[in-house]
Parts: sequence; structure tokens; C-alpha cells
Amino acid sequence: MNFENLFELVGQYQYDEIRIIGWDVTLLGKTAHLAAMMRRKDQLELCLLVQEEEKKETEKGLEKEENAVSLFQSGSNRELMKQHSNSQNWACIQRLEIDGTAFDSLGSSFGALNTCDLSASYLMAKLADAGWRLPKDHLLLCQNWEEQPVQLMHCRFFCPSAQLPDMAQAKVTVTWHSFPVWYQIEQPVRLVTGDAGEDQDGQTKLAFSIAGQDGTAQEGICYINRVSLQDMWETEEQRFADPQFQKQMLASLSQEEFEAMKQQSLEMLGQICPRGMCFPVVEYECTLDVSLEFYTQDYLNAVPKSSSASIMYLSDQEEAAGKHGLRLRSYILESPVPPETTEVPAELFRAVQTIPEQTEQLA
Repeated sequence: MNFENLFELVGQYQYDEIRIIGWDVTLLGKTAHLAAMMRRKDQLELCLLVQEEEKKETEKGLEKEENAVSLFQSGSNRELMKQHSNSQNWACIQRLEIDGTAFDSLGSSFGALNTCDLSASYLMAKLADAGWRLPKDHLLLCQNWEEQPVQLMHCRFFCPSAQLPDMAQAKVTVTWHSFPVWYQIEQPVRLVTGDAGEDQDGQTKLAFSIAGQDGTAQEGICYINRVSLQDMWETEEQRFADPQFQKQMLASLSQEEFEAMKQQSLEMLGQICPRGMCFPVVEYECTLDVSLEFYTQDYLNAVPKSSSASIMYLSDQEEAAGKHGLRLRSYILESPVPPETTEVPAELFRAVQTIPEQTEQLA
């Protein structure tokens, strides 16, 4: 930090207009406080505080245990993915509507308040200086941010008029983008290659439980239909040799650019899968409307490797039904194994639920 950074920070929060609101609202089932609305030129901003549920004593105990474990697995893929999952379970506002006038989103930020975040602290101080206060009996007033986090949502919108809209007695609605919610499972499973036969030791029929959006437990079953080994080198080379794909690419690329793209693609593939190795692919059904993620235990406990390479696997059977009449899904494990592999020690690591776009009224 230096004075140049400080002056830039102050400049970010110079407003032409600030209107204190002070409404308590409900957002996606969570208690929230709409502190203020601000305008700078043609940009409208909202400042919202979101109340996080207080952690139960059992959860605090588990968190301490996880922190202790992380000392031995510091920076492992497992720990980093769990941290990412915990920080991403929230949506962004797509559109704000005030008495029928729509304001399209220009972006938003979301994070827990803490005393080390100068930007968030300065914004809250700016609003306090403009007159914003919490009532003496408000739940957030004396809440310890370290014990029970308070999330700050700072949203920006295009404002076509030269003044803020009148919020008094206004009908306000927000439309949320669809967003993913991750649920940790971490259930060991032996992935046996080939078509699944009769269930043995819970390896093809996996019962699991996740906590739903309303806090109640949801019981699910994952049926593994098949585990195959995908030769991604063969797949990529067939893709670039396909006349239809070449025709499509050469409509906008020169032959030299096409060859360069092919070379770059194969070089990136080489970073994650040596030639002659394969990726395990799990075809499964699930009784819950979630996507499941599988990882090898070696990958989960390893330190992340620095690489910009990634792949996308698209199954031709994505909309087909499996053996149990449920939607057949696929997940590829980016852990290369020899083509003669018959069994892969792995985990059903987590479930991902997509919350669809939705609109709700604030006031």
C-alpha cells in the first residue's frame, strides 16, 4: 500500500449522489440489509449486507478439525476446491427494476467484511458519513465479523438518467443469474472399468446425502452405469482430421492458422495427459437433479500443478436415459492412467446443483 493506491481507492468512491435506504429485505431466502444507493455519472450502485447463518457448535468443531488437517494437506487440490466451493455459493444480480424501469447489471462484487479490506471499510465509512446507521436493536449492529461473517454485496448498474430513482414506496424487483451450488460428499469409490454389473460393496450404487437450500437433508443415489478409458489423443486427432470440422474452421481461418491451432491444442493436451495414457470417464445416473464430480484420491491429495490447460468432454448420450430410466450423465477425471487399467481408487467428491434464473420482489 502507498499513497498512490490510497488516492485511487478514494477516487473509486466519489459519488455525485448518495441516497440512504436502510431496508431489511430477504434475498434468496437470506436476511439482508439494503444500506444505500449511489450514483456516479451514468452508473448506479447498490450496497447490500447479507446475513450469514450462525454456525452450529458441531460445524465450528468440524471447521477446526478441517483447519488442523489442512496443515498436513496445505494447498492440496482437495482443500483448494473446498475453499472455492464455500466461497461461490451465491448469485449475481442480472437486472434491477424500480417501478417498471429496468437497470442492467454492469457487474458486482461479493465477499465477507473484514478489517483488512480497506476498500469495503472505506465504502461503509463513506455511507456512514452520508448518514447511514443501523438501528440499536439491529441484528447486524454488534455482530462479530470473525465469529459470524457479514457479506457485502456491491452491485453496479447502468443508470440512463442524471439522478437516482425515487425509492420511497417503490416496487423493486431483482432478477438473479443462474448460479451453481456445490455440496461436499467425499465418498470413496472403486471405479472398475467396463459396464457395471451387480452392485458390490456399494461401488455401483452410491447412496449419499446433501443439505438442500432450505437446510433439510436430501438423500440421493448415484448409479454408475459404466467406467471407460478415453484416449484423448485419439479423440483430438480425429477431431482435427474430420473434414466437416476442417471446413467449419477454414471458413474463418487460413490453413496456417488452422495448423497452428491444432499444434497448440495438442501441446496443451500434452500438459495434462501424456501420449499413450487415458482419462477415466464415469457414466452415471442420479436420483437428484445434480451433476456429480469424481476425482482420483491421488489427485485430491496432490499439490496443484501450474497449468493453463483444460479439456471439455461432451458425451453423445448426455440426453439419453440410463439403466434405471434416469438421465445419463458423464464425468471425466483429468488423471491420466495406462490403457490397461482395470480399477481406479477415487471419490465421489461433490455434487453441483444449478439454481435457475429467478426474479423476486424486494419491496
